[in-house]
Amino acid sequence: MKPQSGKLIAVIFFLGGASVIRSLMRSEINGFYLTLGCILLLISVLMFIKQIKNI
Repeated sequence: MKPQSGKLIAVIFFLGGASVIRSLMRSEINGFYLTLGCILLLISVLMFIKQIKNI
């Protein structure tokens, strides 16, 4: 696994997690941030699985 792609996966995962946490901070759930966070988390997991298969 190239270090650059590992850093990209980590940044996407961090941003996705931060979006999900931000959407759940208030009593009303912000659907935009929740959806954005879930999509980013899904993308980072798929990229991670793709990198693991290449090893």
